[in-house]
Amino acid sequence: MKRLRVRMPGRWLLAALAAVAVAVTGTLLAPRTTAVWHWTASGTQLSEASIRLLETLQGPISLTVALPEGHPVRAHVRRLAASYERHTTVELEFVDPGRSQQRARELGLLRDGEGLVGWQGRHERFSTPSEARISRALQRMSRRSGRYVVWLTGHGERRPDRGTNFDMQAFAQALERRGYRPRSVHAKRVASIPDNTAVLVVAAPTRHLDTAARTLIDDYISRGGSVLWLTEPGGQAGTLLPVAVGDAPLEDPRTPELLDVDDTRLLVLDAEQGHPASRGVQAPLLLSRATSLTPGESEWQITPVITGSRRLTSDERPATLALALTRQLEDRRQHAAIVGDADFLADAYLGNGANLPFALNLVDWLGGNNALTGTFMRGAPDQRLDFRRTDVLLLGFGHIFALPILLALGAAWTWRRQRGGRASTG
Repeated sequence: MKRLRVRMPGRWLLAALAAVAVAVTGTLLAPRTTAVWHWTASGTQLSEASIRLLETLQGPISLTVALPEGHPVRAHVRRLAASYERHTTVELEFVDPGRSQQRARELGLLRDGEGLVGWQGRHERFSTPSEARISRALQRMSRRSGRYVVWLTGHGERRPDRGTNFDMQAFAQALERRGYRPRSVHAKRVASIPDNTAVLVVAAPTRHLDTAARTLIDDYISRGGSVLWLTEPGGQAGTLLPVAVGDAPLEDPRTPELLDVDDTRLLVLDAEQGHPASRGVQAPLLLSRATSLTPGESEWQITPVITGSRRLTSDERPATLALALTRQLEDRRQHAAIVGDADFLADAYLGNGANLPFALNLVDWLGGNNALTGTFMRGAPDQRLDFRRTDVLLLGFGHIFALPILLALGAAWTWRRQRGGRASTG
């Protein structure tokens, strides 16, 4: 008698049946189950700068975005609003430009993705819904209360209202976008610096400050005003603040190698980490004809903000090119800053490296907006690779020596195997 043999289905058939079962189960459960995974680097977390900004605001914010019903960007906007709602109250509204044309025209939202952010009765428009644009708009609204940045003029200083390479028009425009109101004041035409001045800028006067100008600055400092003094070799900052200014520009013998230029007075330096002015500053600064600064004995607490290596000076100590000064004045803290270079904020140099973000942070700190320093843009961690020195050496050794040796060994093993196969066949 022959035995009856039952043949089991092949593995491929079992795999197909399992796949069909999973698909059917997913189809049945889909209407009842909702799951969302957010795999982007930013996720739904705000940057530290945005969180600090929201902590300074009082009251809810509103977001109105023009997007049609069912538009996929609506989900992104809801996630973005939820990230803000973790730190404050958010009122979110969508406007369908197709169905509510009159409402969209009243709000001035003409394109999909445009929106308005509101706070305490003020509103600002943004072109696309992103953390950077929304937080910048909130930052500007929070400062729009007469926060003037005043340039003192009358002695050959750099000016905020002229567009030459020597002057600082681009920096003034950047401050205006940040919510400040830049102005210039002639030293001989005012009796005192206005009380609503957030920061007084003394931008490297080329002529000697007369008695009237010195009295004007000294009175402003004695009233607790914040000063950003940009000086150059042999400058006059030391006459009113406890800092000695060097007489000659510093030089870096490595500049030709770093920048491929012959001018060794161009310096590539990093801002000192730990100070609010360097918050979010990743790139180096570019300074030109900068001089060293030496702090003196005083009631001010003086901290280096920009330092250079020992190769910039003949001394044993590293050169200091910018100082932050702080002192307690009655019920508040007063700030001042001295930078041994005025070119790094001039139109010709402002766009290099991190000159602009560093300077904006410095003005925020001087103006008492320490919580608002930093950047609202956070780079994804997979956009940058950080290697230690040992990692770089291992990678270099691997590509130059190890990888060719492995390839040669693999080729020799393959050749020997093929040769042995031919010999056995013969």
